[in-house]
Amino acid sequence: MLAVSVTGTHEVLGLWAGDGGEGAKRWLQVLTEIRRGWGRGHR
Repeated sequence: MLAVSVTGTHEVLGLWAGDGGEGAKRWLQVLTEIRRGWGRGHR
């Protein structure tokens, strides 16, 4: 997943692989992992 910061730089938030599909449950997992990572100060 790629994000663009307010300064215009690109940041990789993470890479996920697997057969989890693209359903709501899978996206909730991904977004939860990102939130937890940012909460620990990781970028």
